[in-house]
Amino acid sequence: MRVISQDGRIDLPYEQIVVENNTVDKITIIAYAVDSYDDTVWKLAEYSTEEKAEKAMKTLRTEYERHFFGNGGAMAMADFYVQPFAFIPPKVFRFPPDSEV
Repeated sequence: MRVISQDGRIDLPYEQIVVENNTVDKITIIAYAVDSYDDTVWKLAEYSTEEKAEKAMKTLRTEYERHFFGNGGAMAMADFYVQPFAFIPPKVFRFPPDSEV
């Protein structure tokens, strides 16, 4: 799945990054590469409150579960063996603006 920043300028593969609420201000959502020696940190979104940032992170996780498991987040063993990587939309998640959270 692709993760797109709030402003649309950053497009990253979710499976190769760590996404987290910034531990310093707790309203900024950042990402960095999982297996890189580079210290690059990407700012993906910024919200007016901690609660909005947490809600945006929860939405990201929910959409990833829907995308990966292909049936709303619940996966039966039959689904796994019949369609091991059955991806459904959205294959892209864009962090929503502050006003939509």
